[in-house]
Amino acid sequence: MAALAGLLAVVLLSAVGVAALRSGTANADTVLAAGSDAVLVLPDGASRPAVVGERVPRGAIVRAGLTGARLDTRDRRVYLGRDSTVTVVDGARQRLGAGFVFIDATDGPGVELDTTAAVVTAADASLVRVDGGPLLRVGVLRGSPASVRAVDRRAAIDVPRYYQTQVATGGLPSEASPLLLTGDRYEQELARELYDADRDLNALARRLDTTGSAGPVVLSVLSRAVPTETAVAGAPASERALGLLMATAVDASQVSQAYARVRSLRSSGGSWGVVAAIVGATPNEVSAVLGALL
Repeated sequence: MAALAGLLAVVLLSAVGVAALRSGTANADTVLAAGSDAVLVLPDGASRPAVVGERVPRGAIVRAGLTGARLDTRDRRVYLGRDSTVTVVDGARQRLGAGFVFIDATDGPGVELDTTAAVVTAADASLVRVDGGPLLRVGVLRGSPASVRAVDRRAAIDVPRYYQTQVATGGLPSEASPLLLTGDRYEQELARELYDADRDLNALARRLDTTGSAGPVVLSVLSRAVPTETAVAGAPASERALGLLMATAVDASQVSQAYARVRSLRSSGGSWGVVAAIVGATPNEVSAVLGALL
C-alpha cells in the first residue's frame, strides 16, 4: 500500500512539473529573431515594419517577406517561409495563416500550432515541417512524433520521425507515409544529414541510369537475388537497382525481405534519403555494395 502511495505521489509530482513547465512556456516571450522585411500586424489591426530583435505582442501576426522570418521562444525556433504568416497566441501556441513553417524544437519546448485543417502539436526536442493550404502536410524530420488532430474532430494521428500526414480542410488525417523531402534551403540547414543523404543517393541513382554498365550489372544480380521481382511501370531502372543496393546494405542475408520493404517505402512516396534513414542504411554503405559488385 505504501509503495502504491509512493508511486502515485511520484506521478502527481511529475504531472505538476509538466504543467508548470507548460505554463512557463506559455508565459515566455516570443522574439522576432530574423526577418528584416517582415511586417507586424498588431491585435488592433494596425500594421508596421517589424524590427528584428523585438518582442512580438500576443495576438500579433508576423508576415514574412521574401527572406522569410524566424520566431524564437526560449530555445525553440520557428522558421517562416517566404510570404508565410503566423499569429503568436502565447509562448506555447501559434497559428499558421498562410505558407509553411519549420518548428525547430531540437533544444527547446514544443509548440501547439493551429491551422485551418488541424491542430499540430510538435514535441519537445523535435523538428517538424508544416505546409499550410487546402491540403495540410505535416512531416517529422527529427525527434518524437507530432500529434495531428483534425479541426472540430476527435480523429488524431501521431506522426513518427521520417513520416508525414496530410489533412484536407474539413477532412481527417491520412495514414502516416514516408516523408517526401522538398530539397529547399530549410531542409538543407535544419536537417543537413537527411538532406545530404538524399542528394548523394539521387546522384547514385542517376549514375545507375546513365553511366556505363553499373545499372545492368545490378539488375542482373537483382534477378537472381529476388526472382519474383518485377519492373515498375514508367519508373527508371534505378528504382530497382538502387533498391537492391540499399537492401543488401541493410541485410545481405535477407535481401528479398529488405528489398520488399525498400520498394514499399518508395512506392509510398518516401525520398531516397528518408527511406535510407528508416531502414538504417547510409549512402557510403550503399555505394560500397555497388563497388563490390563491379
